[in-house]
Amino acid sequence: MHLVNCHRNSIVAKAGVILEEALDFLTLQYGCSVPRRHGGSYTLGDLLPSISCKLRSALKSEVVQKSETGETVTSVGLKPILDSLQEIAQTRNILGAHFNVLSYDLLEGDALAFGEGVLQLSEALVCPEYGWPARDKSGSYWDNSGGTRRLHPLKKPS
Repeated sequence: MHLVNCHRNSIVAKAGVILEEALDFLTLQYGCSVPRRHGGSYTLGDLLPSISCKLRSALKSEVVQKSETGETVTSVGLKPILDSLQEIAQTRNILGAHFNVLSYDLLEGDALAFGEGVLQLSEALVCPEYGWPARDKSGSYWDNSGGTRRLHPLKKPS
């Protein structure tokens, strides 16, 4: 039982760090209002709510896979992923960041769902080879240097 909890805690802790990085990227990219802190370190509680409903609804990523025969584009709406992660973010606090006795009562599925959600968001946003979509050369979306990730919209909806 303790071994399962260790793996569960490790998954959630690492996924939480990755999620914080992804949310930091999104909030910076779109100029979202995040509470100011000394040292500039932010928590999921600061970052997740900072992505407004309008922006969440507009956020989508296009994952572009290039081959000799052309390219395949898969569109991924980020709102369902972000909403799901916000619902289970408390899992990360109980299991990963702030361990307590309650972690023994949570299901392994909660930890895995959190990790899988973070993986979905990461794969939609970041290409292992070309990185984050941080260029706006197209004039209508952000993309990375290899053109393998396109992040919409270009500007935060008002």
